[in-house]
Amino acid sequence: MTAEVFPWAIIYSLYVRRRIFKIEFLLLVYFLVAALAAIFYSYYVGIENDVIRSLLAYINPILIFITILNVKTKEADKLMGLVKGLFIFLTVLGVLQFLNLISWLRPVFDLLLTRGSTSSFGLGRGVSLLSSEPSRAAYEYLFVYFCYRCSLDTNKFKLFFLDLCVSIFVLIVIRSAMGAFFLIAFWGVIYNTRLFKYLVFVIPVIILVGFTKSDSRAIQILSSIFTQDSLESMGYLIMSASGFRLISQYAGFKYGFDHIWGGGVGLWRKTAQEALYNTGMDPSKLTYFVENYQGQFASVRPSTFMSSFMLDFGFIGVLILGLFFIWVLKEKVNYNMKFFMYFALFLFSIFFISDTGNPIPWICFAIIIRNLYCDKDTSGSLNLILQKN
Repeated sequence: MTAEVFPWAIIYSLYVRRRIFKIEFLLLVYFLVAALAAIFYSYYVGIENDVIRSLLAYINPILIFITILNVKTKEADKLMGLVKGLFIFLTVLGVLQFLNLISWLRPVFDLLLTRGSTSSFGLGRGVSLLSSEPSRAAYEYLFVYFCYRCSLDTNKFKLFFLDLCVSIFVLIVIRSAMGAFFLIAFWGVIYNTRLFKYLVFVIPVIILVGFTKSDSRAIQILSSIFTQDSLESMGYLIMSASGFRLISQYAGFKYGFDHIWGGGVGLWRKTAQEALYNTGMDPSKLTYFVENYQGQFASVRPSTFMSSFMLDFGFIGVLILGLFFIWVLKEKVNYNMKFFMYFALFLFSIFFISDTGNPIPWICFAIIIRNLYCDKDTSGSLNLILQKN
């Protein structure tokens, strides 16, 4: 599937849906008005395609999130069972790819994935599982694990040991700098005040991984950071190591604050380049733009959901989206520490890691909510505006 739209999430939502909620309807109206305004005020041919693709990229994960929150308990239990099996399957698949034992399946992977692989990517990068690249595989795998983790009824030591094993898997088998970054957030959020106690066990393992897999991309970047002689060079190194991701995110967020109504949904071909130049950074010092655009900024869309949303809808749009989620979640959850731990990881993902239209973090977080509050069937508790017979 090219681009950032994964239509199977919308297809599933439409298949199981029997209703649409008032608050959801209002958000869709807001999106539609923004899209029509972008088309009306744009000045180049073919804008309709960009607007539709961008709109679907936002609707796709939000729609599946609301759908899973409101499916019947029986359907939610099926999804949890599916996720448990998926976690085991992805772990086995990762090991097989790492050992290069399924190269004979390459035609199948080429058919289903545009950039996937049956083995390690090389150059310090690991396997991609069923994703297009190791970085995406890392955060998708971790979110599937979060679902599996929240369903376990085991003691803290066993849970800690499982967390450690999954962390080693991500560092050795997937070998993604983004995955390592997300792991830091995971350990910091899940173990918070207990972190220092657990670091006594974790740090030796991380050091061992570093020595045994010195070609790891995360290890290479980390070692290069400490050799820089200034904060500026360190910043450019980190930006370059992320390709266009970090610089595009920073540009999107900055643009959304500078233009509180955003640049218009689907108009990123114009606004993204403007946003990049407004960062004040030198593109000739960023490897991605040197190799692909002769050291000049180009129209590169912000890589994460919220940075892209800020570019298109601005700070006002983010406030509207935030109010929407507060309204949706207030009838679904009890705001305890366990919820906030997973909620923090979800927010971290959509702000800094996950791709714009990728529904995996949204699906997994919705399943986690249903699992945490499985004692009550919350399906259909929001006000309805339309309902099928």
